[in-house]
Amino acid sequence: MTMPSPVFELRVVLTADNYETAVRFYRDALGLPEIRAFDGPGGGGTLLAAGQATLEILARPVANSVDRLEVGRAATPTPIRLALEVADSDDLRGHLENVGAKRLGEPVNTPWRHRSVRLQGPEGIQLTLFTVLPETQDQAG
Repeated sequence: MTMPSPVFELRVVLTADNYETAVRFYRDALGLPEIRAFDGPGGGGTLLAAGQATLEILARPVANSVDRLEVGRAATPTPIRLALEVADSDDLRGHLENVGAKRLGEPVNTPWRHRSVRLQGPEGIQLTLFTVLPETQDQAG
């Protein structure tokens, strides 16, 4: 029997040295809807919706294995990477690269049936864009 969670929301907080660039990337380029924005004496804050949240915890060797699959080497310098399920990871990758994201590896089809590509966005945050492949999709990259 699973107990109900006491947690109502998972919120990833990005502290940005270049706040405006980060907001433009995640809100305007990635298309995360703005829930609210605020200004304060030290600057602003913006809360964006990002669909359903999950917390995936990986042992370092597993994280390194995922890095090698998606990027070709251990590539996550911080313990946080955002993984975003999207309708078309290849299409969104191109769009985000056009607005300044850096591609860290070529798109791959993973053993867990995702079409994935790793990018680096503002403030050095790495993002994996992934699309769940249909059961009939070939596993070749």
